[in-house]
Amino acid sequence: MQTYHDRLLTSAVLYLKEAVTNYSISLETDPDESDELSFLRSKAIIHIHIAAEMIMKDSIMAINWEDIFSSPKKADKSKLKSGNFKSITYGDCIKYLKRHSVFSKSELNVLHRLGIQRNKAFHFAHKITTPSLKSLITGTSNILLNYFNNHEDLLAFFNEDIADITAWSNIP
Repeated sequence: MQTYHDRLLTSAVLYLKEAVTNYSISLETDPDESDELSFLRSKAIIHIHIAAEMIMKDSIMAINWEDIFSSPKKADKSKLKSGNFKSITYGDCIKYLKRHSVFSKSELNVLHRLGIQRNKAFHFAHKITTPSLKSLITGTSNILLNYFNNHEDLLAFFNEDIADITAWSNIP
């Protein structure tokens, strides 16, 4: 049976994989089809954002599972199990992880930039450039790899995914 830890990180890997797929397809898309290209890149940003948020929330749960709740004093295992609760926001995850020195300053900068790009793409249909998207995919892939490397139990569980994630951290 998978734990919350395994489920969060499995989902993170799947969303990151979807982002890389959309990125790759966007490279093959005719530049004249700018609406399709923009949509694929927006989907990629949204999927990267979801993956990053799952990684951050897993990191927080490793410190204290109650802190994943927007109101930790109202934390309840049955609510956690059912998923019926309001969790900490993306921005608050970054602040929490900064306070607890979980990620490096450069990793936190990638996560912050990702949040900004996601909001632009999701709320305002902002078009993202290929270099910017590539930077966010490689940065998030590197964060995930570092996270796995710092947790030996994860290396065994995600052994088959490590090669893919390593490749994503060096995409063309």
